[in-house]
Amino acid sequence: MNNQRKLLFISCMAIILLACGCTEKGEDGSATEDGSATEDRSAAKSLSERRGLTVESVTDLLDGVKDSDYSVDLTDIKVEVTDVGGGKQVEIVCPPSDSVLDEKGIVEQAAGNSVYAMSELFKDSTVENVTVAQQWSFTDSYGQSKVDDAVAVSMDRANADEIDWVNFKDLVKEDYNNLAKASNEFTINAAILRELRMEQKEERREDDVVRPRRGR
Repeated sequence: MNNQRKLLFISCMAIILLACGCTEKGEDGSATEDGSATEDRSAAKSLSERRGLTVESVTDLLDGVKDSDYSVDLTDIKVEVTDVGGGKQVEIVCPPSDSVLDEKGIVEQAAGNSVYAMSELFKDSTVENVTVAQQWSFTDSYGQSKVDDAVAVSMDRANADEIDWVNFKDLVKEDYNNLAKASNEFTINAAILRELRMEQKEERREDDVVRPRRGR
């Protein structure tokens, strides 16, 4: 009789232990019956993803992206990621592009690159500020060439959260001044700005010539 009781006791303990093993899996991180381990693992994954915003990850995300419809050319970009308060600041430098031939084109490309980069980077909740600088090769009156920033665009999290990026890229495609209005900073090199103003004056003159005069 004692042996039968021992066997019954051992069988009951085995059933209990088996049931525990089905609902809780200890330290291997798999889900428990109340889901607490799953939540912990998700939190750890989220923390890991936040720490994963690096120069390498941003470069992998953006470098080489091209879209001629929206004047995007992010080839051979240089990336810098720095800590700002509790978040990250990302700075991107785009080298001169062989496909851009004039001052208006370089500003449009700067706008296109900025909108694409910002729309992707601000998906990461840790990004607080993004700056995109578009470079160009300038030639002075002595024939000396120098690569410098043609346009620089900066936007912070507060402004970015107000933007519908899908619609916004079409607005910027129509007129890059829409990006200037939405960004925190939109700086155009003085030499570029001077040429743009000259072009605008020339266009106004042509309009005046083409426009028929009213008869007396």
